[in-house]
Amino acid sequence: MLALIADLYTPLLLVMALWVSYQGAQLKQTLKFLFYSTLLMFVCSAIDLLLNIWPSFGLDFSTHTAITLPFFFVFSRRPSGAVALVAIPLLLSYYLLMIKLNYHSAMDILTTSLAMVPVIYAVAQRLLKKA
Repeated sequence: MLALIADLYTPLLLVMALWVSYQGAQLKQTLKFLFYSTLLMFVCSAIDLLLNIWPSFGLDFSTHTAITLPFFFVFSRRPSGAVALVAIPLLLSYYLLMIKLNYHSAMDILTTSLAMVPVIYAVAQRLLKKA
């Protein structure tokens, strides 16, 4: 059952982000942002596979973590901040679920987040406007 919840998490985030963006008349820019963020995430993952960066530290690049981060940039751009207040506990719950299911360690999640947030932030600054 927990694995099913983990499998449904990212698609539900996508639906939620698209709905919030549609409501704020920002669907086009959100789609563009999510596309480029996802593309960069896969580029970073490919670089890690080629250079064995995370494995050299006994870690694993967490695509599960990296794919969720852009959604929270979308939610944080909402004027009320209410969506972000709901999204942050959901994000932390998902990370705990990944640890419980042995998908990733806390260090995998932390190091992936530290590597990806600046990249995603740069894309967000360029492509996302405050709602």
